Amino acid sequence: MPPRRKIHHYEADSITISYERRRCTHALECIRRQPEVFNLTRRRWIDATLASADDIARAIEECPTGALQYRRKDGKPEEAVPERNAARSSALGPINLHGNLEIHAPDQPPVMETRVALCRCGESANQPFCDNSHEAAMFQEAGTAQPLQSKVESATGPLRVLPLENGPCFIGGNFTLHDSNGVELGICGPVTQLCRCGRSKTQPFCDRAHLTTGFEAPGLSKEYIQRLLGL
Repeated sequence: MPPRRKIHHYEADSITISYERRRCTHALECIRRQPEVFNLTRRRWIDATLASADDIARAIEECPTGALQYRRKDGKPEEAVPERNAARSSALGPINLHGNLEIHAPDQPPVMETRVALCRCGESANQPFCDNSHEAAMFQEAGTAQPLQSKVESATGPLRVLPLENGPCFIGGNFTLHDSNGVELGICGPVTQLCRCGRSKTQPFCDRAHLTTGFEAPGLSKEYIQRLLGL
């Protein structure tokens, strides 16, 4: 059974910041945008009282992993669901998804989010999420790929994230794929299998390398995924 999620909360009158350390990849977008609120030199590194709720919300929405979230307490709108779903492979690191996400992790209820970083090195202890293990593993995939030959035209609608036990991460729905340089490669869907064993020669897609490398990671049953995706 995967470890229980540990989420820290930081309160102010108009906003609550939540932080899940195991999902943080130290992208540092929060610090670049709000260095007073997010300050690693403090013992309690987040202080939600040091900026306006609007400024904090804008900074958190740039966190690519979803490790940082917020809830408004002043009646103003929460984070908007993007109109289009997008994925971007990072150089030597995870694949970042941004969109109308429904994330299914084993032994946990599904959650609706807009931002997540998915492991593709095979070493994360927090599958299917990236936990920065790619650095110690010296993952060497550059995040580049060939343009897609796809007939999918729209990158809108719900996007289900479904990691298969000891296998790839199934993505149910349509999304635009970008490489690590930001180049748009095309639209994936309606069902895409993303590598999470780290050994695929067709990154970021699964090439079934997990079957020969002994990859083991918690995930969902094949039957559960097939039922949700209508396969």
